[in-house]
Amino acid sequence: MGGRFTRAGGVASANIATWSPARKRWLALGTGVKSDVVTAALAGDGTVYAAGQFTDGLVSTWNPTTKVWSVIGDARLFSDLPTSMVIDSLGHPLIGRGVGWYGDAVQAIEPAAPGGWVALGGGVSYPRRTSWVTAMATLADGTIAVGGYFAKAGALDSPNLALWDPITQRYTTIGTGLAIEPDALASSAFGTVYAATRVRSAAPGGNGGRCIGVWATQAPAAPVGATLTAGRGTIRVNWTLPADSTEATGWIATATAKGRTTRSCTLAGTAITQVAAAAATCTITGLVKGVTYKVTLVAWSAPAGPSPRVDLGTVKTLR
Repeated sequence: MGGRFTRAGGVASANIATWSPARKRWLALGTGVKSDVVTAALAGDGTVYAAGQFTDGLVSTWNPTTKVWSVIGDARLFSDLPTSMVIDSLGHPLIGRGVGWYGDAVQAIEPAAPGGWVALGGGVSYPRRTSWVTAMATLADGTIAVGGYFAKAGALDSPNLALWDPITQRYTTIGTGLAIEPDALASSAFGTVYAATRVRSAAPGGNGGRCIGVWATQAPAAPVGATLTAGRGTIRVNWTLPADSTEATGWIATATAKGRTTRSCTLAGTAITQVAAAAATCTITGLVKGVTYKVTLVAWSAPAGPSPRVDLGTVKTLR
């Protein structure tokens, strides 16, 4: 977590700290940093990247082994302060800058490049105008959603929203893009992209409003041939994959009962061979013994979202 503060949960840590789920407390990163943190990202190995108007640079990194902060980007490398930051599927930090004068508003760390950073696929740009990046988000498949004020991503026409693939090193479009730059981007576990935007008022002096947009392609077909098997505090759900199951990236079975905690199980698309008529299964655990539950099943597609929900009926768990 980054921002402007001196303590996190009683722990002294200037402007940045990390939360430990195992210890259930905030952890300091040395003495912190000496200015407000605008954006930050945490890598899988515990390395922390932070951006702000620091006295010695614009981007710094915390090494969890040496427990030392180091500058990895300053005003000589970036034309403006980074406004968003994510870690890609390769473990590399990507930054989106406030202003991109020459189509390089999105950059990734690259030790072999001059200054240690490189533009991604030509960056994002707006012909004869200034472009900027306002938000980024990592999708479940490892691609990065990039939002901002731009008309092109690389050579593609992709207004204000695009996808960056760190494996192919290419941009792709997300539908027809957005009519206005997003203030924030987020992604669900199955890859649905959510964009928060501000809508300008049509009336002079109007305040306008805010909205959340969702991008999705056609959802997959609903699962078929499902059966339920009750256990002691468990329900096993079996079903058959429909003909277009290759479009599904996951399935969720949910058990509900009045006055009881809702439980579910999830099966990722990569966990089974996605071919028509293949069998799939997942087990809902943590249920109360001897209680009748209603069970539903949906398929998901990244980034289309859910299929029609299938009502599988009710089943009573064993005592």
